Amino acid sequence: TQCFVHHLSTQSETCLGDVTTKTPFDDRSAHTVLIPNISLPQSGVYRLKVWVLLQNMAASPAYFKVPVLQVV
Repeated sequence: TQCFVHHLSTQSETCLGDVTTKTPFDDRSAHTVLIPNISLPQSGVYRLKVWVLLQNMAASPAYFKVPVLQVV
């Protein structure tokens, strides 16, 4: 899993880090990934972007919008 934040005003992206987990496949469609403590370079409104790479499993590309994060 790679996590980024996209600053909506400046269009800059900041990588929050990579997290690798070994999750056995089952019929659950939700998993939790914890991101270590982060600090953002400036205040503003950000959108979270998460990239997930599945290994040994077929998957279709998909996305969904998450609420924005306002940093003061």
